[in-house]
Amino acid sequence: MALPDLARVSVAGMDARWAAAIGDLYQACQLRPPGVLFARNEAHLAKLTRRMTATSVPLSTLHFVMLAILLVSAAMALHPGSADVGAFLSADFGLGMVPFSTILLTPPVPGSSVTVRRAAMRLVTITAAGLIVALLSDRYMAAAALALTGAVFMASDLVAPVRDRRAACASAIGPCRPGIRALSRGFRPVGDVVHERLRSALSDLGGDAVNRQPGMPIRDEPQRRMWQAMRDELHRLHLPDNASPVLGRTVGADYDQAARVSELGLFGTDPAALPRVLQAAVTLDGLAAAICALDGIAIVLPLAAPDTLTAVPAASGGWRRSRRAPWRTALSLLDEPEAEFVLAIDLAPRDSIADRLLARRIMAIDDPARRAPVLEAMGVARVAAVLRLRPVHTDTFGRLFHFGDRRFPIVYVAVRDYAVEADGTAIEHWICVPPHMATAREAVAWTFGMNEQAYRPVRET
Repeated sequence: MALPDLARVSVAGMDARWAAAIGDLYQACQLRPPGVLFARNEAHLAKLTRRMTATSVPLSTLHFVMLAILLVSAAMALHPGSADVGAFLSADFGLGMVPFSTILLTPPVPGSSVTVRRAAMRLVTITAAGLIVALLSDRYMAAAALALTGAVFMASDLVAPVRDRRAACASAIGPCRPGIRALSRGFRPVGDVVHERLRSALSDLGGDAVNRQPGMPIRDEPQRRMWQAMRDELHRLHLPDNASPVLGRTVGADYDQAARVSELGLFGTDPAALPRVLQAAVTLDGLAAAICALDGIAIVLPLAAPDTLTAVPAASGGWRRSRRAPWRTALSLLDEPEAEFVLAIDLAPRDSIADRLLARRIMAIDDPARRAPVLEAMGVARVAAVLRLRPVHTDTFGRLFHFGDRRFPIVYVAVRDYAVEADGTAIEHWICVPPHMATAREAVAWTFGMNEQAYRPVRET
């Protein structure tokens, strides 16, 4: 969300500027110098923070245990002396425990419906692998195939956090390159450390450090809405409290540490009179809407930052369809796309089939606010074509389409332009309109700030 009353932060030279400012804060708090990741908006900041925070040890341990049992079961099924027991264990753990553990061990994000679909997809894949091997060989080989296919899924769950963290680091300006140990374990939140240092420094200054009239607000309404959106997203992703944003012009209420830091910057306190930790905090407050502090990584949302800050890096893609546009961009916006879904996109025999798989996944997103950016990344016209959507209303002004759930749809009006491309192809514009639009004419009128009765164009140019 851009804050219109604040100056835009230029991309040029941002890496050095941010590295110096955040490095000063971390040094003043006796923390090791961090890398810097930039977020596009509130939801992206919460998503990056969740990906980079430390993985819970029991979850990884259970994955390792499941993987070991599946590998041992496959080996027993292939050994003549223990083939019957191995076949039983392989079928039991492959067909039963892998789908069950998928539901049990998957974090509750983005929702139970996605988790159940993931478990069902894995069950179908494991069963298909066993049946194919059973037709080509004997039942012991089929049982081993069941266990090994399940082991592949468990291994993919184990490496998924490393893969996601590496991708997040690669997308940052001045990409940070943490070691494999940090990527595998994640980064411990240190927001409580920063909070305590700020509290101590502000307490040392006393009440006369800021000269402002009582009741003068530090947060305006757009900033309050942004902070509420951040808190909702952090809660939805089940992030620990100490991973929440600790600094930034948007963070906090009127009288907490973050707000007092904003006061120091907004009301002209001499920086030379401040402790070093507050000098760094005031500098960052003038640059950022929010900052999440982790031990080794700082995740920041710049003031009015353009979307290009965290654009998906260009990649040749090779044979992998998921690394090429538009699939790559759309997949990057999904909440934790499972490895088998990405593989299905890659292995689809035709682009149209991959489009249909991704389009159906987009339409399954419950929240319209999350569905909209993925839909636009994929291409609204492309999704409508692959799903063969019919307009809910058509007239001479255009076609009105509903995307997603009937109760909470995303509504677009498709308007044909009188101009054409150089090759003679007609130009059609897809414009997002509010869901209460009843006709295409009303939707087009709304784009001009008019009601349906007042919109009576004499001639279109």
